[in-house]
Amino acid sequence: MDFEKLQSSIISFAESFKRPGDLTGESLAKSLGIPLTLSTDGSNVLASGGLRLANSFSYEVIFDDNFKSKEARISFCMPGGVDPFSTPSPPCLLKADEFTKKLEAVGYDSNEDYYWDPSWLRQHSRPIHNSEKVAIVTLRLYKQANGDLCVNSIEIEEGDP
Repeated sequence: MDFEKLQSSIISFAESFKRPGDLTGESLAKSLGIPLTLSTDGSNVLASGGLRLANSFSYEVIFDDNFKSKEARISFCMPGGVDPFSTPSPPCLLKADEFTKKLEAVGYDSNEDYYWDPSWLRQHSRPIHNSEKVAIVTLRLYKQANGDLCVNSIEIEEGDP
């Protein structure tokens, strides 16, 4: 899949999340245009991995429905399996500030970044279902040598206000 299309699909999925029940594995798969298959370990996890992007990057998608909460996670994998948290100057596929602006354009508020060893987290939220719940998008970030923050994974879930 083209990275711009993937990014647009993720934003559209986050924007479509308006009420409890909108966050499903089926809606995630449909938004991203990929199949998700049930995990073989007996859990309620749907997954798709090793999906190719440009510049030798890849991504994986996981949807976890553990009955207490539902979470969609899109993780980016670097060329050659490079770990961005232990590499002095890792490449950047998606700049955090650019993605935050796109989330803000569809109604999400962003919070301060906070350090969560070995990464940084940035949460975005917006009220859904008459403000009874909130849609939450969390970016797991890594820092480049120049100080730019880049997205390693995106988690989308429902929470309480």
